[in-house]
Amino acid sequence: MKKTWATGWRWLDPRTGLAGWVGLPRPCSSPLDDGPKTSVGKVTEIATQYPDLPFAYFDSVILPRHDLRKLAKLGPVASQQKNMILTKGALHGVSKSSLQIPNTSTTAIPPAMLHRLSKGIGSREVFALFIGHPTSQCPWSLHDAEILAKEMLSLSKVWGHYLLVEFSQKTPALWKKGILKTLASEPTIQKRVWAWDGQGNDPHMEILSLADRFVITADDPITVSEALTTEKPVYVHAPERCVNGPLKDFHRILRTSGHTRRFRLVHALDRESVSDPYAGIGTWPAWAPFLPSGQGSEVSMVATRIHQMQADRQMEHKRRIREAKSTS
Repeated sequence: MKKTWATGWRWLDPRTGLAGWVGLPRPCSSPLDDGPKTSVGKVTEIATQYPDLPFAYFDSVILPRHDLRKLAKLGPVASQQKNMILTKGALHGVSKSSLQIPNTSTTAIPPAMLHRLSKGIGSREVFALFIGHPTSQCPWSLHDAEILAKEMLSLSKVWGHYLLVEFSQKTPALWKKGILKTLASEPTIQKRVWAWDGQGNDPHMEILSLADRFVITADDPITVSEALTTEKPVYVHAPERCVNGPLKDFHRILRTSGHTRRFRLVHALDRESVSDPYAGIGTWPAWAPFLPSGQGSEVSMVATRIHQMQADRQMEHKRRIREAKSTS
């Protein structure tokens, strides 16, 4: 049996029916290790990274679109392979059906904040701010963090929007301290701003469910892809800091295809005349749908494609057996 090759993904959702194990970019165990071991009659093994082999050696090649440049060494026809499945973003475990309505007894979000959000806030929107960390591909600075904090402060102070903040585990302490200090500098907005302190259950899924719009630092393609799954507006902070590598292509492709926009707040008093005051002055087209029609996530799309490929191979195998018998 040939192997399926997946690259650059954290994991696949067991609910899709894809069995076997998923290789990750770094040494670690797969969440599917204890899952079912049969899929269309056989185990499907999914390896990671880029072997120097033609695609013909694999049943399926599953590749994020922003990694296509890595296929240049395989020749100009690499992007035309029939066994390749391209995704728009990075795969993850979030789907429309997995978004959670916060449970007041388990969520880390304070009951008072949940109560205010549940009452309805009229024209005020809920913004989710996800803050990652500087990387070699996206080396944003403390100055960028301070600018971001001031922009988000303006969102809540001047526009009256609610703000839910989540830091990654790798967010530098100095960055985190500076952003929280800026947001706390205005006592009048504290009822509209909440930042997770890392204690209690991770409210990530609840924040994805509650937010109306997302602002995400450019270093985090996983969270960008998760937010896009909700089909809500996604803004990327400082994507121009990603100057090389797949991450630069990731943001360029999503931005030019209408799935994301750069976060650039319009401070002018006539902001009502701007089509999207969170993306800068100008006329912006409608947001492009991220997910294929009828799919709850890109994982489910990939699962459907893989199962169809497996079924097609089985049918072709049976056809060849019948032809061999008829000529013998």
